[in-house]
Amino acid sequence: MTDAYSRTPRTTVKRRANRATYDRAQVHAILDEALIGSLATIIDGEPVVQPMIHARDGEEIILHGSAKNRMLGALEGGARACLSVTLLDGLVLGRSVPDHTFQYRSVAVHGLTRTVTDPAEKRERMRRVFSHIIARRWETLPPVDDDYLATVKVLILPLEECVAKVNVALPHEAPGDAVWSGLLPLALTAGAPTPMAGPQPPLPTELSGYDRRKR
Repeated sequence: MTDAYSRTPRTTVKRRANRATYDRAQVHAILDEALIGSLATIIDGEPVVQPMIHARDGEEIILHGSAKNRMLGALEGGARACLSVTLLDGLVLGRSVPDHTFQYRSVAVHGLTRTVTDPAEKRERMRRVFSHIIARRWETLPPVDDDYLATVKVLILPLEECVAKVNVALPHEAPGDAVWSGLLPLALTAGAPTPMAGPQPPLPTELSGYDRRKR
């Protein structure tokens, strides 16, 4: 396995191509930090997109939802998928309109999915999704029964056609002091955990200081 994904016509970036990267480690890091993405496909000749929790499992992306989910059903039937995730890192504020942009990290994954039907693999893939969101959470919960598994569809999207796009630009240096120029950093942060009423065990360590970048 190489350190970079192969470029394809679908993953070749035309505009701002200097921001594109096929580095495997960077693609993985962005997918692992992101909690949610946008999953798109074509259904009955019309583009459809919806938010979707994802989790990376090695060189595969796990997608899951209701067994009645229309989009997952279309993907199961052979429709092509595109998953896009974006992390906003800052607002770049220049001294002119064209010099405004975002600092961001994004990934687009293209491909065909396969359906997980084996109950044991389904449980393991669902455990991986929970671990992506909250480490060790799955192990503290009651076991998932077959009735629940039957209501969930789990699909696997391979990490074969994918590209990351990263912008770390800062405002251009321009003379003048009439307009403030600089970077406004952005980050996803967690507030203090709020327990439900009633007896509670000690707060799990994975919830204290929860940080998507420290994974």
